Amino acid sequence: MATMLSKLKKAAALAGRRLIVKIGKEKREIEDTELAEIIDAASSVYYDMKALEPALKDYKNRIASKAKSLIDDKGTVTFITDSGIECRVTFQYEALIPEEHIEKAKALLGDRFSDLVRVKTVYQATPKLIELATDADYGRELADAIVVKEKAAQISFKR
Repeated sequence: MATMLSKLKKAAALAGRRLIVKIGKEKREIEDTELAEIIDAASSVYYDMKALEPALKDYKNRIASKAKSLIDDKGTVTFITDSGIECRVTFQYEALIPEEHIEKAKALLGDRFSDLVRVKTVYQATPKLIELATDADYGRELADAIVVKEKAAQISFKR
């Protein structure tokens, strides 16, 4: 009996690892040992990095505090340790005018508003617009007016 159990375990190990693939509401099972091992390894690295994030954030805050005491509000300072490690700290700021203060800024700045304020407007297609662009009624014209850029894949892990 022990020999039979041993043979079954060896056969299972050689058969490869199985994964469940979910696409939408559909589920199916595949066999892909390499992918299962890659996911396990990536998950392990991900959780190791997540565990280190608080310590890294604390170190960065302490370094930034020391750097800020040495220079003005903006600029760059580089620290070089006696072991040859370079640490560059750059301070940058973004000054925004909140939506509710735009009229006040326009009134105060008058004609200078357009010289002193940069306006950014983004037009983003909704899923409904993308659906319309693929509709035969609108043809190629609407589709030509939309640029679709693939974003980097978002990968997350769950324990």
